[in-house]
Amino acid sequence: MRRRVDLSPDELWKDYRSAARRNVELARNYGVQVEFDSEGKRLDDFLEIYNATMDRCGATSSYYFPREFFEALLRNLGGHLTFAHAIIGGQVVASEIVLVSADHAVSYLGGTLSTALPLGVSSLIKHEIFLWCRDRGVKAVVLGGGYRPDDGILRFKRQFGRDIDVPYLLGLKTYDAEESSRLVEARLQWERGQGRDWKPVPSYFPEYRS
Repeated sequence: MRRRVDLSPDELWKDYRSAARRNVELARNYGVQVEFDSEGKRLDDFLEIYNATMDRCGATSSYYFPREFFEALLRNLGGHLTFAHAIIGGQVVASEIVLVSADHAVSYLGGTLSTALPLGVSSLIKHEIFLWCRDRGVKAVVLGGGYRPDDGILRFKRQFGRDIDVPYLLGLKTYDAEESSRLVEARLQWERGQGRDWKPVPSYFPEYRS
């Protein structure tokens, strides 16, 4: 999904579905504020929220990343990354990483505390990301898709536009089967070291990321 943001704030707002607008207003009524953090000052808050969200959703181990992974993103991507934090009463209750280029941004990884889900914070943080990107000359934000066809993640993203689905074709090819097998084995050994029983999913590509 790709949400154009090179519109006036009013045009952007009117293109949302009513559920998104309602939740943004709900969060504002609760006093939720959104803070942008390009230095990773609240990385600990992000990690707590992200991991709790993955636990709640029953995510596979491939969705968990060590702190060093995010530190490397901050170190290597410079001004092309920001965190967006939704804060209420001084507490971060939702957080998301946004990757930014000259024309496009990507809604990357994020999560919301279960206690904040009824407050509309997930919608407000998306809305504020769109406005933040627009103010920096970004033309569109890539939202990605869902984990499964028409799942809750997909339905949530569709609230932010009436024509944001983008068709695409995906080609899969392994050019180095030996190296691919080595990566699967390396992943297996790493997972064992973390005390987890991991097996590659044959239908997932590439297998070592399943």
